[in-house]
Amino acid sequence: MSIDDRMDDDFSLDDLLLDSFDPSDEKVQEKKKEPTPPSQSDKKEPPVVLEKSFPEEPKKEEVRKEPRVQAEDALALAGRLEMWNKSCRDLFLDLRVVTFTATEEEMFLECQDKSYFSKPLYFKSDPQKPKDPKVVHAQKQFCKFVGIPHGFFMNNRPQLKMEVVRTWQSGLIADDSKGRCIARIREAEDYCSIRAMVPENYALIPNHELIGIINKSIIDPQKNDPNLLEFAMGDERDDLQLHARYLFGDKFDVCGQTMSVGFSVVASELGGSPLIVEALIHMVESKTSFVASYGAEPFMKSKYEGIQPQQIKDVFPKLIERITQELPEMISRIVAINTEVDPREECLRVNSWKGLPSKFKRSLFHELEGRAEDMATKLDFARHMSLIAKDFDFQKRLSVERAAGEYLNLMFSKT
Repeated sequence: MSIDDRMDDDFSLDDLLLDSFDPSDEKVQEKKKEPTPPSQSDKKEPPVVLEKSFPEEPKKEEVRKEPRVQAEDALALAGRLEMWNKSCRDLFLDLRVVTFTATEEEMFLECQDKSYFSKPLYFKSDPQKPKDPKVVHAQKQFCKFVGIPHGFFMNNRPQLKMEVVRTWQSGLIADDSKGRCIARIREAEDYCSIRAMVPENYALIPNHELIGIINKSIIDPQKNDPNLLEFAMGDERDDLQLHARYLFGDKFDVCGQTMSVGFSVVASELGGSPLIVEALIHMVESKTSFVASYGAEPFMKSKYEGIQPQQIKDVFPKLIERITQELPEMISRIVAINTEVDPREECLRVNSWKGLPSKFKRSLFHELEGRAEDMATKLDFARHMSLIAKDFDFQKRLSVERAAGEYLNLMFSKT
C-alpha cells in the first residue's frame, strides 16, 4: 500500500508500543498553592511516597522544547544515568510464594522465605499524583501478571484486592511459569520500592550500560571525534523511557542545506517501550530530522526479551556502516524528489495519512497559513513537518519524523 492510500486516523503505532502509557500526562503546568500539613504525620510507617529518602527530582516544565543535555555531554549522560541507578537491583520473584498486602494507603509484597529477601517491596504511591505514570507503572505491570484490569483492581477495597491476588496465586500451583518475574527495585535501609515488574526473560540492561555501549561504539577518545550526542530526554530518575540522538560523520550540502547523519535510540530499562534504533538525516541549521526506515520498520526493534549485551554492541557499528554506505543514495533521492509543490495540496495529502497525531494535522494547517511561501519545495515542506514535531513529546515527534522520511522517499530494504 502506498503512503497516499492511507486513511485519516489518529491511531498511532506509538500508542501500540506504549500501551496505555502516555508520558505527557505528567507534564502539566503546576499551579501555586498554599502548603498543607501532611495528614498522616503521626504514623510510623515506612515512607513509600516516591522514595523520599533519595534526592527529589527537579520540577519539569509543561513542554520540554529545548533538551537539557547538550551535544558535548555524551559521556556525562551515561554518568548521570548511572547515578540514578545507584541503590537499584534486580530481584527474581516467584509470585506463588509472596504475600500481597493492601491497605487504604499502600500496597506491598513480601517474600514468604525471609532468608531469600527480607525487606517489604512497596508499590509507589503519591496521594497528590495518584495517576502519575511513574507511580502506576509497576502497579499496571503487576495487574498484567494477575490478569485483571488496573483501573478495576485499584477501585476495589483493600480486602478484595488481596482476595483477588490470593485466588490468582492458587491457580499457579500447576503452572508456575506465569508467576515468575523480575522486580526492578530501589533499596532503602529497611524497605524497597518497586520500579517495574518485567518477565523473567527480560534483558537486564540498564540505560546507563546501553548508553555506555553506544559511546564506546562510536566515540574515539584518541582524536577530535565528530560523533556527538545531539540531545537526550527521559534521563531523570525512574523515567519510563529514554530518548537519545547521536550525530556522526562529516556535514554535507544537499539542495542548499547543510546536513549530517545520525541515529535515534528509544530505550526503557523498566519495560516502558521496546528498544528502537532508527537512522536519521539531520538538517543542521533548523535542527530538524527525518527518519530513514528499513523495510518500513526501524533499523532495530526489540522487546528486550532474550537480547544480549553483545547483540547491542554489534548493532551500532553496523548501523553506522550501513548509513555511510547508503548516504549517496539518500542524497540522490532527496535531490530527485525536491521539486516545487503546492503547499496546500501537500498539506491535504499528508493530513490524510494514517497514524499522525491530530494536533500535528491542525498545526500543519496553521503553519501553512503563515509560511506557505517557505514550503514551496518537497524538502522545505518536510522540514516544516519536522519543525512542528519538535513541540511534541518524543513519541509523537518520532511518528511525524517517520512520516517526513517517507515523504522524502527515505525507505530502504533490510537486506
